[in-house]
Amino acid sequence: MAQPDSLAIYRTVLKLYPKAHRAEYGGQMLQTLEDLMSDQQEPSERRAVWLRVLLELPKNLAEEHLNNIRGRTMGGKALNNKKLIIGGGLVIVTVAVILLLVLPGRNQYSPTILSKVPHAATLPACLQTAEDKNLTVTPEDYTFIQNNVVLSIIDVPAGTNVDVLLKSFSSKNATGTAVYTGKYGRYNFTAQKTSSNSSDSYTGGWKITHFEACKV
Repeated sequence: MAQPDSLAIYRTVLKLYPKAHRAEYGGQMLQTLEDLMSDQQEPSERRAVWLRVLLELPKNLAEEHLNNIRGRTMGGKALNNKKLIIGGGLVIVTVAVILLLVLPGRNQYSPTILSKVPHAATLPACLQTAEDKNLTVTPEDYTFIQNNVVLSIIDVPAGTNVDVLLKSFSSKNATGTAVYTGKYGRYNFTAQKTSSNSSDSYTGGWKITHFEACKV
C-alpha cells in the first residue's frame, strides 16, 4: 500500500477539484494512486508516480474548474473571484508540500529548475558529444535512462528535444551527456540501477545520481 502520508496529501489535492467531481470520481482517483504506489518497489519509482501526478495536476484542475464554471454560468450563478484566488493559492501550497515530501533525498539528484542545475566554477568537458553505436544497451534500458535524464530538469518547455548520449553502460551504472536543443545547454549525468524491477514503464528502476552542466 502507499504510505499514509502520501494518501493524506492526495486527499488534500482532491479537495482542489470541484465538489461534484470529487463526489463522482474522488474515491476512484484515490484508489488508482494507491494501486500505482503499491506496485512500485523503489523510492525513485514512487517519486516518478508523484511527478506525473504533479505534471498533470494543473491541466486537470483547470479543465474541471472550467467545466464547473460553465455549469454554474448556465445555472445563473455568479462566479466568486475570491474563491478562485484562494483555490489558486491552495494549488501552489499543495504542490510545494508534495515536492518537499516526495522528491529524493541527499543521496540522489533531485529534479530541479533550469537555473538551479549545478554549475562548476569552470565547466567540465562534456563526457560524450556523439552517439556511440558500439555500446551494448538494450532499447528498454536506454529508454528508462533517457526518461530519468529528461526528468532532471522540470521546467524546460514542452517540445524541447533532448539527445541522451551514453559514454559508458553496465548492468548497474551508466554515464553520458544530455544535449538540449536551443539555449538549454548540455549536462553530464550518472545513472544508477536501483532494482531489476521494470514494472514501472517510465523509470525502470534507474535513478540519476549526478547531473551537472558541461561544455564541448
